[in-house]
Amino acid sequence: MEGNKRILASDAVQRVRSLQAHATQFTQRHQAFVQDARKEIIEGLIDGLDRLEVNSDLAMLLENYMKVKYNLPLERQNFVDEAIERCCNNVEGMTSSCRKALKDFNLNVLNMQQFVLLLKNLRTLTASNERTLKQCSNIQTLQSVKDIVDKEIRQININQLEQKLEQLDYTAFFNQVAFLVDFENEFSDFFQCPKPPIQAAIRVLEKNVNDANVESDAGNYGSFNKAVMVITSIATATEQHRSLRSLVYSKAHEHRRNILDKVAKRLNNKFVSRASSACQHVDFANSVVPYRKIANDAPVLHEKITATICELLDGFKARASAEEMALLTSYLIKGCEVCRQIGGENEAHFASALHERWGTRGQLSVEDCCNRLDCEPPLSSTEKIRLRNKLQEYKDFIEKEKKEFFNGAMSLEQLYQQKLATLKSEVSTVKTEGSTDALGSLVNQVAAMFTLYHLMQSSGTGYAMAPHTTQIVAVYRLLGIECQTGFWGSLFQRFRAIDAVQSMMIQILTGEGKSVTLGLLAAVLGLLGVEVDVVCYSEYLTERDAAMLLPFFNALQLPKDTVRYLTFEKLCALRLEGVPALVKELVETAQLTQATAATVAKSKPRMLLIDEVDVFFSRRFYGEVYNAGISLKSPNISKLVRLVYSKRGQAAFQVTETQEFKAVAADYDAKLLPILQTVAQQLVINSSSSTKPAPEFQNRVVGYRPPGAAEVQWGVVYPNKTLFVYLEKEEHGCITTDEVEQHLCLDITFGQFSYAEVPLKQKYYCGILGVTGTLRAQKAGQSPPHMILTKDEERILKEEYNVKAMTFVPSVFGESKRNFEFNRDVYRYKNLSDWACAIEKDAHVAKKQGGVLVFFKNETTLREFHEMRKETLGNVQILTHETSVSGRKGIIAAATTTGKITLSTRPYGRGVDFSTLADDAVTTVIITFFSSSESEEVQIMGRTARQGQKGNVLMHLAIPHLEDKFQVTLDDLDRAKGSPGDTYRKYLTERRMWKCGKKTEGRSQRRKTAKIVDTQSWALVAKLMADGPVGPKLDAIVQIAVRNLSPPTHFIFVLDKSWSMQGSRWSALYNSFNAFLKEARRTRAGVDPELTKVSVILFACHAYRLGSTTLQNTAKLNDTIPDRNGDWGTVFTNAFREVDCLLSDLPNASKWDNKIIFLTDGEDNDSQSGSALLTVRQLLDKHWQYIKTYYSISFGSNDQRLLKEIAHEFQQHKVTAYTLDPKDRVQLAEAFVSAASDAPMHRF
Repeated sequence: MEGNKRILASDAVQRVRSLQAHATQFTQRHQAFVQDARKEIIEGLIDGLDRLEVNSDLAMLLENYMKVKYNLPLERQNFVDEAIERCCNNVEGMTSSCRKALKDFNLNVLNMQQFVLLLKNLRTLTASNERTLKQCSNIQTLQSVKDIVDKEIRQININQLEQKLEQLDYTAFFNQVAFLVDFENEFSDFFQCPKPPIQAAIRVLEKNVNDANVESDAGNYGSFNKAVMVITSIATATEQHRSLRSLVYSKAHEHRRNILDKVAKRLNNKFVSRASSACQHVDFANSVVPYRKIANDAPVLHEKITATICELLDGFKARASAEEMALLTSYLIKGCEVCRQIGGENEAHFASALHERWGTRGQLSVEDCCNRLDCEPPLSSTEKIRLRNKLQEYKDFIEKEKKEFFNGAMSLEQLYQQKLATLKSEVSTVKTEGSTDALGSLVNQVAAMFTLYHLMQSSGTGYAMAPHTTQIVAVYRLLGIECQTGFWGSLFQRFRAIDAVQSMMIQILTGEGKSVTLGLLAAVLGLLGVEVDVVCYSEYLTERDAAMLLPFFNALQLPKDTVRYLTFEKLCALRLEGVPALVKELVETAQLTQATAATVAKSKPRMLLIDEVDVFFSRRFYGEVYNAGISLKSPNISKLVRLVYSKRGQAAFQVTETQEFKAVAADYDAKLLPILQTVAQQLVINSSSSTKPAPEFQNRVVGYRPPGAAEVQWGVVYPNKTLFVYLEKEEHGCITTDEVEQHLCLDITFGQFSYAEVPLKQKYYCGILGVTGTLRAQKAGQSPPHMILTKDEERILKEEYNVKAMTFVPSVFGESKRNFEFNRDVYRYKNLSDWACAIEKDAHVAKKQGGVLVFFKNETTLREFHEMRKETLGNVQILTHETSVSGRKGIIAAATTTGKITLSTRPYGRGVDFSTLADDAVTTVIITFFSSSESEEVQIMGRTARQGQKGNVLMHLAIPHLEDKFQVTLDDLDRAKGSPGDTYRKYLTERRMWKCGKKTEGRSQRRKTAKIVDTQSWALVAKLMADGPVGPKLDAIVQIAVRNLSPPTHFIFVLDKSWSMQGSRWSALYNSFNAFLKEARRTRAGVDPELTKVSVILFACHAYRLGSTTLQNTAKLNDTIPDRNGDWGTVFTNAFREVDCLLSDLPNASKWDNKIIFLTDGEDNDSQSGSALLTVRQLLDKHWQYIKTYYSISFGSNDQRLLKEIAHEFQQHKVTAYTLDPKDRVQLAEAFVSAASDAPMHRF
C-alpha cells in the first residue's frame, strides 16, 4: 500500500499526467490537423478495401477504425461501411467467378492476376488478423475460399474429359485441357489442381502419326486420311491456346507437314512424273486417274491433287497432238466416276463434251414444256398459245445464233462486240415501244449473249451451252411475256409503281438452274435501267452466284452495282447508308453538318429478286430486326474498357464512380450521360460472360454462328461484349495490342429495322420476283401435288408481300427418278441403338451402288451416332460447321463416288451440289430425323436424283427424338403404320403441322413488334435529318439507345412461403430477393424508372399476388412481405396459375421483357402427379412469346428433378432458362444483363 502511494506521488506520474493534459490541449488547439489525419487514414483504409489488399495492415486499420468508428461523423462511417461491404462482395464475387470458371472451364471470367494477389494477401494473415476481420466484416478467409474452390475442383472428372478424345470432340477437349493447364500454372500454390491429361492427348497424336505413316506406306489412303484429320483437328484445336502451343500444337503442326510432304513426294514419283512426260492419252490417263482417285479416299489431299492435275492437263495439251487430246477427252468424259471427276473439275479443257453430255440428259420440247407448265392463276388459252409461240421463237433464234458462233466468219471477240451493239439497239426498242414482243426479243438476245460469253471463256473450244427451255419460260413468265403487246405501257412507269408489278414466284426444281434464271432476269432488268438486288439466305450461295454471274454483267457493260448479290443482313446495311455517320457525328460532336446529312441514301427503287422463298419465313427474317449501331472510340474509352476487363469477377465494382468513366463522360455532351452509364454497367456484366454465345475466331476476327447455321457471321458483334473476346485473344497471344485497340469501343444501338418491312417499302423496291424449289411437292400416294407452304405462309406471301401469282415449271429432265415411298421407306425405332444400327446397315448396302449421304439434325446427334457405331462403321467423312472451308470441297467432291459414306449436319442439305458422276450410279440420301419443315425435307431429298439421274431416299426415325420434339409415341406410330392407306404419312404430317404451328405461334406478334420498333427507328432518322436544334436530336438518340440497351423489363418474383421454407431457408430466400433488387437497381441505374416493373407472388398451398410496382418503389413492396411464419403445403401448380393470370392481366404484355424468378426449396407437395408440368405447359402455350427468361433458385433441397423438368419446359418453348446458386453473386448479377446483349448488332 505504501509502495503504491509513493509511485502515485512520484515525479514520473506527474509527468504522465502533464503529458496527457498537454495532449488534450494540443488536440483542442489542432482539431483540424487531427481531423485531416483521420481523413487520411480513412481514405487509406477505403483505398485498401477497394484494392482488395486484405493483409495485416488492412486488419490493423480496420481494428483501429472500429475503436473510433462512433466518434466519426455519420457520413464518414457510411463511406467506410460501404467500402467494407464492397470488399466483402468483391472477395465473394471473385470466389464465385473462380467457381464459375471451374464449372464452365473458362478462366476468362476471372482476372487471374488479381485473384492470385488476393489469395497471397489472405495467406499472409495471422489468426489474430482473421479474428479481427471477422469481427469487423464478413471478408472470407483463405481457408473458406479454398473450401469453396476445392469443392468445385472435386467435381471435375478427368476420365469423363478424356472420353471427349474418343468421341472426336477435340475442340471441347483441348479447351478444357488448356483451362486446366492455365489454372494449374496460376493456382497450384493454393488449390489441389487436377492434373491436365496432356499425355493422353500426346498418345492420341503419336498413335495417329504412326497410323498415317503406316497406312500411306501401305496405300490405304482412307485410313491415312482418317489419321491425318485427327492430327489436323488437334493442331486446329490447340493453335489458339498459348499454354498448348509448345506442348501440343507445334508437334501436331510439324507432324502434319512432314506427313503430307512425304506423301506428296511419293505420289509425285509414282504418278506425276509419268504424267508430265506422257504424250499418249492412255499413258496420261493411267497416271492421273489413280492419282485423282486417291483424293476421293483422302480429301485432305484434294486441293493439292486437283491443282496438280490441272497443271498436268495444261502440259499435255501443249505437247500432245489434237487427236490425242480428243481421245483423252472422250476417255475421261465417258469413263469411270474418277475420269468424269477429272473432266468436271477442268471444264476449260472439256467444256464441249461436258455440255453435250449434260444436254442429252436435259431435253424438253417446247410442246411438252408448255403442256406441263402449271400457273396460278391459270393462263388463258390465248396466253398459252402466245407463250408457246414465243418459246419456239427462242428455240429457233438460239439455234441460228449458235451456228453463227461457229461459222468462223470472225473471231469470237469481234462477234461479241457486234452482238453487244445489237443488244443495245434492242434495249432502245423496248424502252421506246414498251411492248412484250420487244421485251421477249431482248430476253432472247441476253440468252444468246450468255451463251457466247461462256463460249469465249472456254477459248472457243467449248460447246455453246444455251439456257434451256424451262429457264427461258421462267424468265418469260416473270416478265409477263405471255401478255399481248401494250401490256407494259411505259417501262419507266411500270417500275416506279409497285401495284403495276405482278409480284410472282416461280418454282424450278433443285439442280435445274435457278441461279442462271435469276441471272438472266437480272441482266434484262439491268439493261433496261432497273437496278436489281438478288437476295439469298446463304452467304456461301450468294458469293458463289456473284462470282459466277457478275463477270457476265460486266461483259454486258452494266454499270457497277446495277445488280447486287446480297444476304438480307448486307441489304439492310446498304439501305442504311449514311445514317450511322449521321448518328455518330451527332453523338461525338453534338452537331450535324450538311455534308453528313447529304450522305443518307436516297436511291431510286430497285427490283427485288428472291432466291428461295424460305427466306420470307425464317426466324432470322420474319419478325427479326437488324440491330444497327455505332461504335465510339477514344483513348479514354480504351482505358475504361481495359479497367473493366481487369476488374471482371468483382461483383461490387462501381464503374461509374471511377476516374476512367468520368473522363469518358467528360468527352461527350451531358445529355448522353444516361447512355454512357447504361453502357458502362453493361460492360461490367459482359466482362464475365463474353463466351456466351460462343464466339468463333478466324483470321484475327471474331464472328458468331447463328443457331442451326453452317456459316459464321463475321459482320456482327454482341454489343459491349465482343470486345472482351479480343482482349482474351490478346492475353493468349493470338492478336497484337494494336489490333485489339481497333475493337475497344462503346457500342450504342441507334435503331432496330425490321427485315420483313424492307421488301414492302416502295422507296426501296418496286416489286418482288422470285425463283424457288420449295413451293409444292408431290410424293407417292399423293395426287394432285400439295403445297409445301403452310396456310399461314401462303397468307403472308399473298397478303403481305403481294405475291399472288405462282408458276410451276416442269423439270427439263422429265419425271424425277427419285425412289422414295413414304409408307415403305420411312422406318421407326423404339431406341437409339436400333436406330443407329439400321442407319449403318443401310449405308453399307447402299454404298455398293453409289455414294451415301447421311443427314443429321445437329452435330450432337451426328457425334452420338458415330460414337455408337465407330467400331463397325469404317472410314467415313464428316461434314459439320467445324469442317474447314478448304476441307469441305474435297469431302463434297468425293461424297457421291461409289463406296463413300458421308455424315453431314442438315445445313449441307440445301444449296450444296452433290453431283452423281456415273450414269449408272445411284446416290442414296438417308435422313435420320423428322424435320418440322417440309421445305427442309424436300431440300435434303434434292441432294440426290438430280439432273435426271437415279437416286434413293430412306428415312430412319428414333422414337426418343420424336417423343421429345413431336410428342409422338411408339404405340401411336405402330397403329398408324398398321392402318390401311396413307394413315402413316398423314399421322406424321399432322404431328409436323402441330410442331410447325408451335414454332410459328407468335410469329405475327413478333412481326408486329418488329414493325413498331422499325417505325420508331425510321422516325428517329427522319427527326435527325430534319431542320432544327441539336438538343432535341440528342434527346431522341438517348431515348431510343437506352431503350435498346435496356428494354422495358418486368421482373416477376414467385416466392415460396410454405412451412418447409421457415427458418434459415426463408432467410436465404429473403436475402436473395433483396440481392436481386439491389443488383437490378445497380445495373439499371441509367434506365427510366418507369421502364422497370416488379411483381411479387407468394405461394404455399395457395398463391396470391402481393402487388406490382416500379423498381424504385420496391422498398414499399418489400415491407408488405409477411414475416417468416409459413403456410402449410407447397403447390407449384397454383404459383404458375397466378403467373398466368398476372400476364393475362398485364396491359401491353408484348411491350415488356418478362423475367420469371422462381425461388423455392423445390419440394412440391401436390398430390396430382404431373400437375405442375401441365400448368407450366398451359402457361407457356399462352404466353411464351412474352416471357424472356426464367430463373430458378433452390434453397436446401437435394431433389431438383421437378425444377429441372420445369426449366426444360421453358427451354422447349424457346425461353432461356437458368438454375442459379443463391450464394453466387456473379450469377445474380448476370441475371440482369440487358436483353440487348442477347441480340447481335451490326456495327458501323
